Amino acid sequence: MNNSRKKTIITVILVAVIVVIAFVLQQNGFIPSKMGSRVGWTENIGNSSWEVSYASLDGKFSKYIKPESDKVIVEVVTKSGELTIDLTDKDGNNIFSHRFTGSESLEASVSGKVKINVTADNHSGSFTVK
Repeated sequence: MNNSRKKTIITVILVAVIVVIAFVLQQNGFIPSKMGSRVGWTENIGNSSWEVSYASLDGKFSKYIKPESDKVIVEVVTKSGELTIDLTDKDGNNIFSHRFTGSESLEASVSGKVKINVTADNHSGSFTVK
């Protein structure tokens, strides 16, 4: 095998390994999924919480957390727009779903790892799940 072909094979293998590692990290909550537009986005990511504030948010975003107890608090501050937050368990079962059009704080019972799914419709404000 010539040197050029060896380099190509090694490059393909390295790219595949990086893609697999990124996928595993995202599925385990280390890398949030962000599909949409964000303006003024700041976040505090932890294993057991996700806190985000922004000037404008539109699209779908998700993150896994492992709450420290069997309850989570979902807090949303709305300046304008709408925000929907869905929580699912490790098996994909819906355990919480709420459409926020104003500022609210709600509590949900959970067990184990939770996936937070956020859908924003030109929302301005912030959300926290902890």
